[in-house]
Amino acid sequence: MDVKIKTEVIEKIIEESKKHDKLEFGGWVIVDNEEIVDVVFDIKSQSYGDVILDCKEILKLDKSVRDKCAGWFHRHPICGLSGTDINTMNQLTEFWGRCYTLVLQGNGDISLHVTDKEEGLIHESWITPEFIDEYKNG
Repeated sequence: MDVKIKTEVIEKIIEESKKHDKLEFGGWVIVDNEEIVDVVFDIKSQSYGDVILDCKEILKLDKSVRDKCAGWFHRHPICGLSGTDINTMNQLTEFWGRCYTLVLQGNGDISLHVTDKEEGLIHESWITPEFIDEYKNG
């Protein structure tokens, strides 16, 4: 499975991270034909250890965009996935059938995990800050 992420999404995540110091933050992932085309930041509450997402921002979008919401994003103070992350991925996979999870890791990497209700984990990749810099600088 080949999943793409628009460069603008990565840039949007990095810019948003500057607004939250070391606090976790997150939102919803918009997917179109196996490509992550947007992330909508939608925070109900946040701390240095967790984030609770809201639905206020996603509900402001046109229904045609909301219908493409098929995942979630959040920033971690650590590297890897927590038990809470795995439980959330499983719950959202049950709901959507397929779930795209983006995580800005504590070391600056962005990880992508795609889970499918029938097949389990079907895609996992990591984007390093060095790769992002190289990509942006041509």
